Amino acid sequence: MRLLSTLASSLGAALENARLFGETQQRATELAAVNTVSAALASELDVTALIHLVGEQMRAIFHPDIAYVALCDEPSRMINFPYTFGEEQLPLPYGKGLTSRVIQTNQPLLINQELDRRALEAGSPPVIGEKSLSYLGVPIRVGSKAVGVLSVQSTSRRAYSAKRTRAFSVRSLPVWEVP
Repeated sequence: MRLLSTLASSLGAALENARLFGETQQRATELAAVNTVSAALASELDVTALIHLVGEQMRAIFHPDIAYVALCDEPSRMINFPYTFGEEQLPLPYGKGLTSRVIQTNQPLLINQELDRRALEAGSPPVIGEKSLSYLGVPIRVGSKAVGVLSVQSTSRRAYSAKRTRAFSVRSLPVWEVP
């Protein structure tokens, strides 16, 4: 019994170490992505290339089925999608949908349940294309003003949590989480 208890304790410690190592590796990947984007921001003047780089980094970190970078064009009151992955996003009027909600509230938005109903409440048009089970959108800020959104979505699982939004955000912000 003592031998099995010792083995069980050792296995428990090894499992905890493996879990912590995995979390450390994930955090290192996230920090590497932030460093890559930061270095590009310091040296790159081509906005299109920067947007593409950020989109690709979102894909590397979150492994989404759908991802986009959305920017609000104030004069036309339209939201454009200069980067998309997994599903084409057509321009949409500002004020409609989850992307507009993120810009208006200037807060991250995480929805992991009843996405269809929550989207309708936010004034989003009926879902076109593949249905998402998990939506995470974080505002792109210029100063303190939201001018766009970074979003990742999963069509196969409830994939995102408030904890994971930190990889998106430069500073710690509260997350408006809809369970």
